[in-house]
Amino acid sequence: MNDIEKKLKSLEAEEQKIAELKQKLIEEQKEQAAKEAKLESLYKESGYRSPKELVEALITKFSIKVGSLGAGNGGKRTRTRITAEIREAVKADIAAGNTKVKVAEKHGISYVVVVKIAKGDYNHL
Repeated sequence: MNDIEKKLKSLEAEEQKIAELKQKLIEEQKEQAAKEAKLESLYKESGYRSPKELVEALITKFSIKVGSLGAGNGGKRTRTRITAEIREAVKADIAAGNTKVKVAEKHGISYVVVVKIAKGDYNHL
């Protein structure tokens, strides 16, 4: 097989991949359109004056926490003040073999702060 034939076969394979990807995207587009139509129908049949009223009623009915939807809580996050006690507890947890991610979660601090404590950046406390 010469070089041109190899390139042609490679192009055919790429065309096949593109055709499969295109088909997948078309199917996803159809599914998305169907979901949107279903939501529109649900809203129209609900009798609520606005989509917002429907959503608020659903949130109330099913006790949905809005923060759990990934929208955040709308406020500033709290920051944990690093004290000597926290620093020592973090160092002890790391020395005990806990992962830095688990230590961060346990103490309510960020992974970066745990790394800094491990490096000694908070030794001045």
